[in-house]
Amino acid sequence: MSDRFNGQIAIGGILWLGPDEDEKTEDGALRTFLEAITDQGIGHDWEEEDVHPKNADELLKYSRNGRLNFTDSQASYGHFEDLEQKCIDLELPYDVYSDAYGEYGAILSTYRPDTGFQDYETDAEFNPITQIEPVRRAYKHLLQGQVHQALTLLEDVNKRVPPLSPIPPFEIKRRAEVQCPTDED
Repeated sequence: MSDRFNGQIAIGGILWLGPDEDEKTEDGALRTFLEAITDQGIGHDWEEEDVHPKNADELLKYSRNGRLNFTDSQASYGHFEDLEQKCIDLELPYDVYSDAYGEYGAILSTYRPDTGFQDYETDAEFNPITQIEPVRRAYKHLLQGQVHQALTLLEDVNKRVPPLSPIPPFEIKRRAEVQCPTDED
């Protein structure tokens, strides 16, 4: 059994650049992000060659519905380890959609800078799913007029699959240079 199968990543948020930063700036956010995408060996669509964006304009070509979108039919367990780490370093939220394969079910893995990681078992369209048995037990309690017990079970179900916050659109913004007064001013 192979450990490589279909994966998709959608990236949003703001990539903050320094006041004079461009793709040539050593250790700059843009350059390191572009290198992470190139090094990951990913395409924009399933049949497309690997992408190699060289600047901000080329990077933005890979936007769909306001988010950067990349795919790989040979992603390690459907994930993009190095690119995901770069997104974390740059505080860029993302969703990874890993197709079901063999013994592995479909998974939606999310990262948001304010809440961290969440993994969700999903159906084929990547909608989070929950176990049906607690819902059936809650229904039986409702039929018996035991509303409190039913609500308690449903609250537990809801905690296991919290609402997903959407990824904000991907943007590149430049930090303004701040001039601080000196004692000589």
